Amino acid sequence: MLVSILIPVYNAASHLASCWATLEAQTHTDFEAVFVNDGSTDATEQMLQNKAASEPRFRVISQSNQGVSAARNAGIALAQGDYIAFMDVDDTLAPDFLEQLLSAAKNYDCEVVFSGFQRELQGQWYAEVPPLPLHKKLDTAQIRQEVWPAYLRSNQLNSVCNKLFARALVQSIRFPVGQALGEDGVFGRQVVSQAQSLVVLDYCGYFYREVAGSATRNLLKHDYFQAALHDYESPTGWESLPNYKALQSEKFLRQVLMCLGLYTKKANGLSLWAQWRTLRKLVHHAAVKQALGEVPESFVASQSRFYQTVLSLLKKKQVGLLFLALRYSHYKNKTK
Repeated sequence: MLVSILIPVYNAASHLASCWATLEAQTHTDFEAVFVNDGSTDATEQMLQNKAASEPRFRVISQSNQGVSAARNAGIALAQGDYIAFMDVDDTLAPDFLEQLLSAAKNYDCEVVFSGFQRELQGQWYAEVPPLPLHKKLDTAQIRQEVWPAYLRSNQLNSVCNKLFARALVQSIRFPVGQALGEDGVFGRQVVSQAQSLVVLDYCGYFYREVAGSATRNLLKHDYFQAALHDYESPTGWESLPNYKALQSEKFLRQVLMCLGLYTKKANGLSLWAQWRTLRKLVHHAAVKQALGEVPESFVASQSRFYQTVLSLLKKKQVGLLFLALRYSHYKNKTK
């Protein structure tokens, strides 16, 4: 079966050789790699065209710079495979990645395959497996019971890159253009809302290369709290689920905790006064108060002692103590 691998690229000349190598090493050879050049200003487009001339499985689409969602949407529209996979140009795949996911799709007769992935941070690799029933075909009712709540509870399932989708299922689904953060989660929720069959593997053959501090470097460009707030307040169509508000509140507070850490790092590009104002605005936001009132005690109990303290200070709106606790934590853990 033909698999279409969709790869958005923007000024990615330095990553293309490793990307090509990991694709050409795949044991499942019946694939097309669709590179969507999103208005690159370096040598990316010429390099892609040169490579495509000698590798018939590689296709190149060029468009003006519109962002990763628009690039992926362009790829979906032109994909010819029976199944669709997504890849980021700076990541790598195990040689049997496509073979493993496609075999699962066939063996379990499923429209969607979820797998784990390997995450690199500061030179170490960490395997992450979806918190779902493994190696079991899930039908519509089970997807609603198991997968929907997992999407609501955290961002752990958001990435589309460690998954395989039947093209017939996703050909009418699109990523939200103009949304800078969380676009994968929006797409994924649409998919599992329509999927009739899904299987989850503990196989981890996608290697996600995370640059340490990348979120910090983007702090002045992206408003992470606003993105979390938008996700928390946006309708999902799943409001009839039991404990819907509690699940949404868990996810929102996880994102709030991440924001607290980012906004109080010493080398985040914000002045001390800007950090204080940002922290104060977050602490006093009505949505934070609402989420703290809706989240179950089990969520708080599951956190480390430090984050239990942070949540307590957040609930009491003790901005000064919260700021000091976060800054001390960065100092103690030697995070910049």
